[in-house]
Amino acid sequence: MPKSNVFVLAAILALVLSFTLFGNGIGGDFVFDDTIVIMGNPFIDGQLDGFWKIFTNPYFAYQPRPGLYRPLTIASYSLNAFIFGTSSAGFHVVNIVLHAIVSFLIFVFINRLAGKAAALVGFLFFMFLPIHVEAVTSIVGRAEILSLLFVVGALLVSLKKKYILASGLFFLGLLSKEVAVAFLPIFLFLEFFWHKNDIRSVVRGSLFFIPPVVIYAILRYAALGEYFLENDATLVYNPIKFAPFLSGLWTSFKVFYLYIEKMFYPLSFSIDYSFNQVSLVGNPFSSVEAVLGIVILGLAILLFFKTKDFMLRLGIVTFLSSYFVISNWIFKTGTIMAERLMYMPSLGLVMLLASI
Repeated sequence: MPKSNVFVLAAILALVLSFTLFGNGIGGDFVFDDTIVIMGNPFIDGQLDGFWKIFTNPYFAYQPRPGLYRPLTIASYSLNAFIFGTSSAGFHVVNIVLHAIVSFLIFVFINRLAGKAAALVGFLFFMFLPIHVEAVTSIVGRAEILSLLFVVGALLVSLKKKYILASGLFFLGLLSKEVAVAFLPIFLFLEFFWHKNDIRSVVRGSLFFIPPVVIYAILRYAALGEYFLENDATLVYNPIKFAPFLSGLWTSFKVFYLYIEKMFYPLSFSIDYSFNQVSLVGNPFSSVEAVLGIVILGLAILLFFKTKDFMLRLGIVTFLSSYFVISNWIFKTGTIMAERLMYMPSLGLVMLLASI
């Protein structure tokens, strides 16, 4: 079959599967954070009034305390309301289409690195992972989808050494959600182990990504001020932030295991893990989940150094670098756990599965 036909079929399959799997959520109303981010945002009124002010405002309009700056995601909601109206159905449909596009790009990306068979396996796993339900069906999950869309796009063009275009896509990813910063370690891995560049060449290529980081930092500071690197997470939403260091660390490993468990054993999902749904761990040996989290992380790092399989190593780098951003291992986020946050890390997981 001609290569172009393969991509056309993959695109059609992505769209059909995306609506088949998530179409039952189209009739859902605005819930939880949707009501604050969308219904409570004066820039999302279907009129595009003050559209450009979105890029100088926090994610929660005029509220810098949460420490979130995602103007491109808010801009997409504003355009969504302008084109399709303010009904929740239009937002759900766009999320489903964007998920299809991301899935298709993942097929193209893995195909470029490992061939059609691995690409099909990775593509299907990504489409069917149940933990993606929140990212796609929850309207605010669009931040996850957009950031991964631009990250995969940037990785694809960087494989062709189109660094200026990759830099622009990376910038759009950052404007969608902070987790897009995970692009950088993935890019460096590809430069060293796919292009097999020397250090000097890698440094030269990396220079293209300094301007988007600097510009993003300036815009973020202008919008958030003193909350540039802070958030107002409370004990209710993220007890790890207020726990003693070791207790917080053990708890974060427990959460790490719970995420992986829900990837493969999706019997217990929740829209919210606040209000002590994940209890703190004072002693790691008192929590099987914490111990398993530590073991899994250790095995992943060991496998990275032991294996010579390129796709296995890339999967580990992608998973851990994107998970690190939301891990609470060092930087404390606004929540202890949220299933939609696994959207980007799951790319690493499906590459591992595709390789195997």
